[in-house]
Parts: sequence; structure tokens; C-alpha cells
Amino acid sequence: MGLQLGLETPQGIRVSGGYGWVPGAYMNLLTGIAASASANTYAEALLNEARYSGHTWRVQAGLRPFRALGLYGDVGYARLNAKGALDLASSGVPMLEALGGGYEATTKLDMWLLELGYQGQLGDRVVMAFALGVMGTLNARTSIASVGGAPTNSAILNLAATQADDALEKYGIVPTLTLRLGFDLI
Repeated sequence: MGLQLGLETPQGIRVSGGYGWVPGAYMNLLTGIAASASANTYAEALLNEARYSGHTWRVQAGLRPFRALGLYGDVGYARLNAKGALDLASSGVPMLEALGGGYEATTKLDMWLLELGYQGQLGDRVVMAFALGVMGTLNARTSIASVGGAPTNSAILNLAATQADDALEKYGIVPTLTLRLGFDLI
């Protein structure tokens, strides 16, 4: 969910950029992909039981060749910045629960996107759009740090981060749904 600013020429060439906040369900989908692909039960617990937040920005360009039909296609680049935190007491893994403290992780994803949709006008100035798309991970960079007295074993934390990155890069293709309501200023 966020804000987007776009420009469309009379020939139907479109460019836009936006900034948004990532809904929890989408964050859970991404981390679920990484957790499913991980062979490490500790990494899986960290990914599945943590609390997540994130924001994203993206730029895209496309074409809407037949304005009267409203159909368009866009391609672009997106950056997703995500943060996660896990309190070991709520990890669901008895051995981890006894340790105390927790872990914080940050992940940056560089992603490509493809979107096909419909854009139309309601009345004079109100614009609405609906699109289905797909995003894929180009690059993932994760770091994990211990907090609150949790054990610090940089080798294990680095391994978990590497496994999460590998899974996101290998399996990180996710569907997108775009619903847009806006105003035509020109």
C-alpha cells in the first residue's frame, strides 16, 4: 500500500514511481518461501515466527496503446527493505526458548516486476486500475544480529542469512495484485 506518481503520453507511453508499505501477508509469503527452502530448523523458526515490517519503492515503464480499451503492460524494478525481529521465548523451539533474548534481521531485495492490467476513468478526474503481475528476486542481502543477551555465534547467523538469501534468490518469484485509485491532474 502506498503512493504512486505517473505520467502517460498521448501515445500511451507510461512511466511511474512509487513508495509503499508492505502488508504483513506479503511479508509472510516472502519469508515462507525462504523458510520452506531452508534445511536448517533454526533458520526456519527464525523466518516463520518473527514479526516483520517493510517498505518498498519502485519505478516502472510501460505502454497503454489503446486508451479506449484501457489495457496496459508495465515492466520495472523494485527495492524491498524488510526488518524482522524474533523473541526466542516465542520461537516454538524449546532449545531456543531457554536461551533468552532475540534476533533482529534486515533484508534488502532487488526485484524485477511485470504487470498487466486495466486502467480507466470514473467521471472526469478519478482514475482506477487493476492489474495482475509477478515479481522476481534479482538479489537478496540479509543480516542477522543478536539482541537482549541472545547467543552470538556469527558463523551460525551468517549461515542462516546466506540460506535465506539463497532461497529468496532461487524461489523468490511471487504474484502481485495492484489496485489503484487516483486523480488525473492534467
